[in-house]
Parts: sequence; structure tokens; C-alpha cells
Amino acid sequence: LGKWLKNKNRSSFYIGTKAGFNWNNKNEVGLSRKYLSSQLSKSLTNLNLDYVDFFWLHRDDNSVVLEDLCETINGFINLNKVKYVGCSNWTLSRIAKFQEIALKNNLKGFSCIQPMWSLAKRNPINDGLNQISFDESQMNYCIENGLTVFPYCSQASGFFSGNYMNFQDRPDLPRSKYVQENFYSKENFERLERVKVLSDQRK
Repeated sequence: LGKWLKNKNRSSFYIGTKAGFNWNNKNEVGLSRKYLSSQLSKSLTNLNLDYVDFFWLHRDDNSVVLEDLCETINGFINLNKVKYVGCSNWTLSRIAKFQEIALKNNLKGFSCIQPMWSLAKRNPINDGLNQISFDESQMNYCIENGLTVFPYCSQASGFFSGNYMNFQDRPDLPRSKYVQENFYSKENFERLERVKVLSDQRK
């Protein structure tokens, strides 16, 4: 991406990066000042950029004092390395607390959030990922406080692609096990059928 952007008009793109959770190295987690600084610097170097538009805090970290975290991200903003900061998979209570701290100290808080959202209802299994689904209380809070929402997993990890039908096993697909564990239910397959009908009407 960095090489591709080199000869492009930077102002024409909104570019974001994440820190706080590494899929490939579960030891690289947390929101300490040192870790966030190193991850942001690494991303800027890899992208060959001076700044990113969005800096996402990928997971919450209860071991970090929110006041300190707020100061850390505002330091990135003041250094013109980051324009906006958002959070992913934070509970509403923690989001509200962070915003309260930012307002109280005349600092910038979150501009956006990234929750899980899909028409498919996720099965209540505990996979250790702490994925926070978007609900009505979060929606109302975002509307009232002007937070932009960037949902992820809207396709339910491929469930709505049409590759999964009628509880069939699809071991040939890379995320088959995850999709089956999280989204296989009578209710979701009924929703999939309704989505197919709407899709066919728009062809």
C-alpha cells in the first residue's frame, strides 16, 4: 500500500491503522504508551506516510488508566501523526467514560467506533475475542454524541456470500469452522433467504 500511495494524491484518501491486538502474535496486545507508540511508528514507516487519518484502538485494555491513554492519543494528534482516534470492541460504558475524561480535560476523545454488526445474529459462544456487537444503546449514544460508526463483519464472515446454505459443511472454505460456530442457526438461514430474494430483485 505504501508503494502504491507514493505517486498518489495523499489528500484523496482516508487511511487508518490499528494497534492493541495482533492476530498473528497474541503477545502483542495492550494499550500502553510504549506499545502504541511503537505500533504507530511501525505503521507509518510501512505505509511511507507522515500521518494516518484514523488510529484504531483494536481492543480495550483495563490495565491502562484511561486518563493516561487519553493523554497518549492526544500526544499523537498534537504531533500531527494522527487525525482521528477510534476504538474497536469497547463496551459502551468504557467508551462513555473515555469521552467524559477527554471532555473534562479539554482533550480530544474518540471520533468513531468500530463494533461488530451484521444482520446475522451471532451465536452466544465464548471464543476469547471479546467482540462487542453493536446494539441500540450504542447506536443512541453515537447519535447523541456525534460518533461515526464503522461496523465490521457486516457479511458475517462470509455467511451472506451464498457459499453457506442449509447447515451444510464447507471445509473447503478458510473460515468455515468460524462461520458455522458463530452464525449457523435457523434464524440466520431464514435471514439469508430473505437477503437472496432482495438481491435477486435488484439484479
